[in-house]
Amino acid sequence: MQTEKIKVNSKGKGLVKVLNETERFASEQGYEKKYALHLRLLAEESLNMLRSLTGSFQGEFWIESQKDRCIMTIQAKAEDVPAKKRELMALSKSGENIMEKGVFNKIRAVFESFAYNVERSENWELIKEGMNLMPYDETLANDPLYFGSSGISQSQVWSLMKYKENVKHEADSNPVARKAWDELEKSIVANIASDVQVGVAGDKVKLVIIADFKK
Repeated sequence: MQTEKIKVNSKGKGLVKVLNETERFASEQGYEKKYALHLRLLAEESLNMLRSLTGSFQGEFWIESQKDRCIMTIQAKAEDVPAKKRELMALSKSGENIMEKGVFNKIRAVFESFAYNVERSENWELIKEGMNLMPYDETLANDPLYFGSSGISQSQVWSLMKYKENVKHEADSNPVARKAWDELEKSIVANIASDVQVGVAGDKVKLVIIADFKK
C-alpha cells in the first residue's frame, strides 16, 4: 500500500493532510496503538525538520508498506539555491556553532548539505560517519530505498544506522563520539526508526524514514 503523494513545503503546507493520511495509513495497516503513535511522531518530526530548513523548499510526502516495513518519504527541492548556499558557507566559515543538539537537527544539517552542497557544521567530520556511496542503477529507480541521479556513477547517502554503528564504535575513545552516542540513546526517533536515510534523487533531496512495525 502507498498513500497519495501530498504536497508539502517548508512553510507548513500539507501538515494537517499529512497527519490525517498517516493516521489513515496506520489504521488500514492494522497497526496497534503504540505503532500508530510512533508513525504519527515520525511524520511530525519529519515535517518539523522540513519547516526548520534554511531557505524555501517544495516537495512531496508519502508513506508505503513492504510487509512489516513502513517507509516514510519526503522528497523536496530547494529554491534560491545560490543565495542560500552563500549564506550557509558564510556561517560555516564564521566558526559559529550552527549544529543544534538533537538527532533530527543533525539529520537536518545533512539534508541541507545535500541541498546546497555545503558542509555546514563544525561537527561535520562526525556526521560523515554515516555516509555511504551508492552506485547508480536505473533499474532501481522506483525502489523507495534507492538514491541516485542519472549520469552520476555514485551518489552519497547518509544513514542513521551506519552513523549509530560508527559512533558507538568510537564512543570509548572519542569524547565527541561519546556525547553523540548519549544523544542517540536518548533520542525517541533514533529508537523508533530502524533507519533514516538522506540522499539525492535526481534534482531533489530525499529523506527516507524506515520503521519495522509488526501487525
